[in-house]
Amino acid sequence: MFPGDNPAPWVRRTTDGGNHGSHFTVPAPSTVTGATAFYAQPRFFGQLGVLPVAFTNSSATWVAFYRSTDSGITWQLQTLLRTTSDLVTLPDAGNTAPTHVAGAFPVVAVTSPSTFWVIGTSTTGTRTVTVTQDSGTTWTSHTATGIPTYKPSYQEYVSQEGFVSVLQAASPTQAWIQVTEGSSIDSQSAVLLSTHDGGRTWTPLQPSPDLPSEPMDADIITLGNLRLSSPAATR
Repeated sequence: MFPGDNPAPWVRRTTDGGNHGSHFTVPAPSTVTGATAFYAQPRFFGQLGVLPVAFTNSSATWVAFYRSTDSGITWQLQTLLRTTSDLVTLPDAGNTAPTHVAGAFPVVAVTSPSTFWVIGTSTTGTRTVTVTQDSGTTWTSHTATGIPTYKPSYQEYVSQEGFVSVLQAASPTQAWIQVTEGSSIDSQSAVLLSTHDGGRTWTPLQPSPDLPSEPMDADIITLGNLRLSSPAATR
């Protein structure tokens, strides 16, 4: 996914086990020439890697997925998706600032070499969940219910109501998110939600501190240091 508080304009690559590294970028698709790029962490399946990159131009956003078959040495564009996320223009800055209104930034999960999730947030705060199972040849989109509405703040750190900070997906139908709930910074807390229908509906999860440290099946997942289970996994 894209780090909400500080999306990076590059990734860092090493070829000697971490002793040395350098900034690495990929060419932008011709249809978004001039857009600003923000990189998520690549995910690897053996030598095959998938790299999500968000491109922003004014308020519009796209997510491109690049593929590598040589452990990240070279990358080729696999697919480009126009998202429903629209960045808010700060009235005192005159340009888009995704680090100040990061809840509207698209959120991405790479489940397999061919299954990708993208959650977009519109200017009204509604969410669209888009999933592909064929590396972006076709996409299925749903308007999500059960996710708190995003309400951007023009002052950084004042409020993150509806901010999605974590997205993990286990299949084309199962995924988990962490989202901020509450209208003021003093009352806000992180809520953990899951979906089992490809992102149409989301329901709360409860912490399960007695679960083993590693996920046992698709209904058990680790988010940060917190292990969670859905009701189905504990019955």
